[in-house]
Amino acid sequence: MVNKERVELFAAALESGNYEQCKGTLRRSSVTHGKGTTVQRIERFCALGVATEVALQNGLQLRKDGDPWLTSALHPEVARWYGWTIDGYGPIVDPTIRRDDGYSDSIAMFNDDGVPFWDLAQMIRREWLKDE
Repeated sequence: MVNKERVELFAAALESGNYEQCKGTLRRSSVTHGKGTTVQRIERFCALGVATEVALQNGLQLRKDGDPWLTSALHPEVARWYGWTIDGYGPIVDPTIRRDDGYSDSIAMFNDDGVPFWDLAQMIRREWLKDE
């Protein structure tokens, strides 16, 4: 069963403007050099990377062998933290959401197709946080 409080944290993080968006990987780090000795580290995230970051910042502790940044899909423990599972099959590492027009695809595919975080958050809210 989906944990609505945790999904709300994820949607709010996408809407916050605190994350720069990237494609094709959960997190991308880069370093830029400015004038003189100024160095700036830039972190960019795909939507599932934001989901991972939110889970880690809110108490999820992975096993020592559980580096969540090694793939372009959610670590299974992150998916379980949100409640994205199918009984008998296990975690859903790239959950599916719908646009207003009914078209469904995975969060990662919408992200990599350039759908902004704000719009993804609205789709996530409709999918899991709508009134029953």
